[in-house]
Amino acid sequence: MDVIYYIFLFIALYFQIFFLISYLEHFDFFNAEKEDRKKILDNTDDLPVVSIIVACWNEAETIDQTIRSIFDSQYPNSCIDLILVDDGSTDATWQRMQKYSNHSYITLLQKENGGKFTAINYGLEYSKGSLIATVDADTHLMPTALGFMVERFISDSHLDALGATIVLHKPTTLTQLAQSVEYKLFAFTKLILAKMHGVLVVPGAFSIYRKHVFEKIGIFKEAHKLEDLELTFRMQEAGMKVGQSRDAIAYTHAPENISSLFRQRLRWGYGFIKNSYDYRHLIYKKDQGDFGSFTLPMSIFSYLAIVVTFMLSWFVVVRAIIRSLIQVSLIGWSTLFQWNGFDFGSVSAQASVFITMVLYGILIFMIFSGKRLVHDYTNNPLPLFVFFILYSVIVPFWVLKSIYNSIFDTNIRWR
Repeated sequence: MDVIYYIFLFIALYFQIFFLISYLEHFDFFNAEKEDRKKILDNTDDLPVVSIIVACWNEAETIDQTIRSIFDSQYPNSCIDLILVDDGSTDATWQRMQKYSNHSYITLLQKENGGKFTAINYGLEYSKGSLIATVDADTHLMPTALGFMVERFISDSHLDALGATIVLHKPTTLTQLAQSVEYKLFAFTKLILAKMHGVLVVPGAFSIYRKHVFEKIGIFKEAHKLEDLELTFRMQEAGMKVGQSRDAIAYTHAPENISSLFRQRLRWGYGFIKNSYDYRHLIYKKDQGDFGSFTLPMSIFSYLAIVVTFMLSWFVVVRAIIRSLIQVSLIGWSTLFQWNGFDFGSVSAQASVFITMVLYGILIFMIFSGKRLVHDYTNNPLPLFVFFILYSVIVPFWVLKSIYNSIFDTNIRWR
């Protein structure tokens, strides 16, 4: 058991150190106040039209804020082609959309419910822009976000897709506070992977693609309910350039309680495992660069590490309980309540303890780096505390359940 534990510890340390070295390699970029803007948008005469597709399913409460944030962008409204697709909502989403029926730059579409990927593909048929953006109906953009994204495409003709930095909007519950820390960690790791040309997923919450992406490799697929991940895999396989924006920030809503979070992560986990299996031929493929040699193996390993660590932890706990019961049966209950004072010699000095401390130290550093990237300068320790406690308990369960669902093709609920 110790050998297995050490193997996983050292592999985890390798990946963490790799992230840390990559950060130091791009130190100036990560510590700059903002991305180096080239002020391309100052010339508004020849800006590309951006078709923004918002797939909606029962989003009556959030759709107005999303639409307002798009047209409040510091990007000319005349260059925005907003396409709202009602994917068979059962609430007042379609009725709420009608207030925009006479808007010059908005197209309203309605279809039978078929899933998010079908709604986006339907919107693609009506798109007019050379750039195609997808925005979730519960996401709203910072005023500068759209402009930052378009500037990257104008200044880099080889860029095919670009993901925004996604953070949570006003987390209030303990579950949301924990997720807010996770999203800041994502902000950091996604930028590292982008610098390595190994982006795992262009987030569906807010991303922009060149229209030729869909003409060359096809439209969105069902993709085990994770269409944005599968399209990113397909783009990586085709050798397309996928990036991540640091300062293009969008705010999204998060599950408010553990049960909702658990359902969401079951969908994410199931989709990741199934798509990773479908694209397993990319792992360590020579022409896949860091995506095939680092990103995919690291992501798959993280699932295995969670399972192994969880099982080993339970093994240690159960073994300790059995030993205590044997001790009680031989000597009596009084031995469990004896305390002979603290002995520094009893503190484990094993390498595993040191490595674990280093891993947690690097993880905390990455979280705080992510906080700085999204301009969060608060000093409240509660989210970090809740993150470690809550995720330590529930992550192994949703990972194990995701693996089970993937093996037995168990139906996954969208919400």
